[in-house]
Amino acid sequence: MHRWLGSPEVTRFPTWGAKSLDESARHLELCVSEQTKPERTRYYLAAELRRSGEVMGDAGFEWVDREQRERELGYFLLSAYWRQGIGSECARLVLQLAFGRCGALAMRASCDARNAASERVMQKCGMRRDTESEKPGRRAYRITRADWLHDAGRLA
Repeated sequence: MHRWLGSPEVTRFPTWGAKSLDESARHLELCVSEQTKPERTRYYLAAELRRSGEVMGDAGFEWVDREQRERELGYFLLSAYWRQGIGSECARLVLQLAFGRCGALAMRASCDARNAASERVMQKCGMRRDTESEKPGRRAYRITRADWLHDAGRLA
């Protein structure tokens, strides 16, 4: 996990920047501890290559509004796997989990306004720009469960 969370290239745009080895270890502990909570609020999943099982990043979501059943999507991949459609595939699988088994009614995501690749991942997953939720220098996207279900065949 530290390979991507500690990479200045991978974490160039997120608001928190590259993590130290200790910070990555604490984040991994959080990811593992979430799996056993009865009222789970975070789902972090390893992204691995089908052919080799090599872990190349992670993707997941967190509750942002329990009352509205809205969650926030996130994804990180080692740079060797960029521009291959893998980020979009990971994001779609997370959306499928969130809207399916986890009962989300809406998902949102955001990125640095300079991160065109991350913005493209959100667009490829059917998310639409939500200018009302944007903060200076950030792009925000959102998709509802109804829109996801409507677009599922087209996005597959």
